[in-house]
Amino acid sequence: MMQAIACTHDLGHPPFGHGGEVALNYCMRGAGGFEGNGQTLRILSRLEKMSKMAGSNLTRETMLGVLKYPVSYTTAANPDIMPALRPSTSGTPILDRKASKPPKCYLDTENDVVEWLLETLEASDREAFQTFNQIEGKHTRRGTSPSPAALWTWPTTSASAFMISKTCSPCGLSRGLTLKSM
Repeated sequence: MMQAIACTHDLGHPPFGHGGEVALNYCMRGAGGFEGNGQTLRILSRLEKMSKMAGSNLTRETMLGVLKYPVSYTTAANPDIMPALRPSTSGTPILDRKASKPPKCYLDTENDVVEWLLETLEASDREAFQTFNQIEGKHTRRGTSPSPAALWTWPTTSASAFMISKTCSPCGLSRGLTLKSM
């Protein structure tokens, strides 16, 4: 599971890093915007052709591990901040990076997927996980809520703790998670 999460967590990020994400958010401003982590969720849950109705057909635990920002685009986006071009440029139009930076969220088209992912959480855990901070003049940000891993009931062993660490060969990423028995 950890290897699957490590190898898929950035799947939806465009070329050119955050600059590419800002440019795509500007281009998609009339169609729900763009956010790389939200696109990862879309690819894994819908666009991948492993299964007809469930995309890559990953387990709930794996998808929950990939869900980085549990707030929808509509909820996270500040309506006063619209992707735009810089007004005072001569010649080639230049993106206003500050105005075009997307909120950290999942895309509204994946609301049903996120509902399915979170349906096994207790109501209080779900509320804590989806808590966000409203900051004047900015998009909302995820609050100090626990991570999905902290909310999920993980299997434990008789040992007091163990470490899972996997390296994804294709992308070279290494992810580790320490699980402590309760």
